[in-house]
This record gives sequence, C-alpha cells and structure tokens, in this order.
Amino acid sequence: MKKLLVLPIIICLLTIDQIGLGAYVNVGPTTDFQGDVGTTGVYKVNGSQISSDDLSDVASIAMLDEAKTITANWVNTAYPWADDEVSDDITIDNTTSITTTGSVTAGGTSLITFTPAGGTIATTANGDLTLDPNGSGNIVLSSAKLTSPATITRHYVVGACELGKNPTNPPAVDVYGITQVLEFTVDTDLAYYKLCIPEDYASGDLSIYIHWTRSATGSDESGKTVKWQLKYLAINGTSENCNSEESTLSVQDTYDSTSTTEQIVYKTDSMTIPAASFSAGDILILELGAITPTGTALSEPAMVAICIEYIADQVAQ
Repeated sequence: MKKLLVLPIIICLLTIDQIGLGAYVNVGPTTDFQGDVGTTGVYKVNGSQISSDDLSDVASIAMLDEAKTITANWVNTAYPWADDEVSDDITIDNTTSITTTGSVTAGGTSLITFTPAGGTIATTANGDLTLDPNGSGNIVLSSAKLTSPATITRHYVVGACELGKNPTNPPAVDVYGITQVLEFTVDTDLAYYKLCIPEDYASGDLSIYIHWTRSATGSDESGKTVKWQLKYLAINGTSENCNSEESTLSVQDTYDSTSTTEQIVYKTDSMTIPAASFSAGDILILELGAITPTGTALSEPAMVAICIEYIADQVAQ
C-alpha cells in the first residue's frame, strides 16, 4: 500500500499595506488590486514603472516638462516664486487689472508697456502717485507733452497795491496792521491791472472776487454797503480799440460787523468774465472802482486784494 506524503500548503496572503515603503508591486495584465504603496513606493506593470501618460486623469496633472494652461485658481502663497525663478517676460492677457499690496519693481532698463497704445497707472483712493527717480536721476518724457485729463481750479491773487492807479484820481494807499490796502473814494478813484491768460488755462469762465474792508474805525458801520465795479477788455494785439468795447460787471456786498474797532475783511460774490469774451494768449485789461451802492454806502471802502479763479489743466504742457 502506497503511502501518500501530504505536505501542508501554506498560503500567505499579504495586503499591499503590508509590503512596506520602497517595495515593488507587480500587477499582471488582468489583475486588480487596492492598497497603498507609500510615499517612496513605485508602481510597476509587467515589470515597467507606470508612466503618467497611462493615467486616466493625466489631463489634469501638472507636468514640469510640458507647457500647461492653468484653468483654475493657482494658489502659491506657501511656496512663492523666487526672483531668479522667472527668467522670461510674463504676459497677462484678458484681465482688467493687476492688484498688489506690495510693490512692483522693474530692474535695469525694464519698462512697463501698455499694448495696444494707451493705459492708466492710477491710485484707487485719495493719495499721491509718486514718480521717484531717486538720487540725481531724471524723469524723462519720450513725447513732447505730459498731459492729464483732470482739471483743477486755480486761484490767482493780486494784492491791491500791485494794481496800477489812475493818475488823476488814484486810490489812497494805507496800512491796517500789516495789511496794505487801497482806499477808494466812491464814484471817483480807479485802479488797473493787466492779466495775461495763464498757459495752464483749460476752459470756462473767469471768476473775479474782491477782498475788502472799511477804511475808518470808531463807529458801528454794520449794514452799510459797498458796490465794486469791474470793466474789462480782452486784447490780442490785432484789432481791439482800447478807447471802447469794454464790458462792465459789478457786485454789491455788506459790512456786517458791529465792532467799532475792528476792520473785518470780506470776500464778495464772483463777477464772471465769460469764456466767449477772451481766448488763450489774450491780455485782459481790468479797471476797478467803487460806485454808489443800493442802501447806505460805506464811505471810502478799502480794497485788500482781488482773486481770479479759473479752470486749469492738472498737468500743464
């Protein structure tokens, strides 16, 4: 009788988890498995390491050796690019703005270029936008003109004693404290000024204001009135007749202070010289005097200054 030697067959089943780090996992053509190889493990199929091209989601995996288009947000705050990691130009298309809370630095002879022509560098809140060449460097304009779409109101102030005085009936010069004034006899004294329309004049009317006070103290003159008259003529050196053709404006104001010792300075409402009556480069001849007002007149009103307001280009040529 034959004896059969039965040897036990020990079947060892190892899960992928039990292979450990650094192990190879060989999978046959039809074999499926699940498990983790680990951070240093290598996947192989029939002895060959799996290529990323064999993965079903290869289209969404970033490849370091291929050009890729980023279609979702790329958050790289933990490991931002270093300066020397970007060697070529960065082109940003189809965006409305680049926003940064830090600074943008261009080294060497680098430029910030707008394509197509035109573009804006601006602040989004009140504050200065500074072009600082540092040291002895210059800010150089490659075009003939630096312009700005913005305009501002400029105030051109002329002290009363800078005015020319009428040779026959000149206003008297006086000083109140440290304030030099011209004292006008009503309907008699006259003063003059020639204004060249400023180079930065942009458009619009000119507004003329008179700063004035009373010439006498010792009594309450509240409620008394003064009326200032302005005659003007724009000349450009071609056809104007300086003996006629002038236009006349006037403005009335009231002395309100009840003090018997103070000389309060007031500012009138504006007298408007319309833009249609002059052109850039013209000279405006102004004649000023005090005339009889409505109500009780203030005797010998004193002119402190005239203020001329106009709309100017923010950045002049």
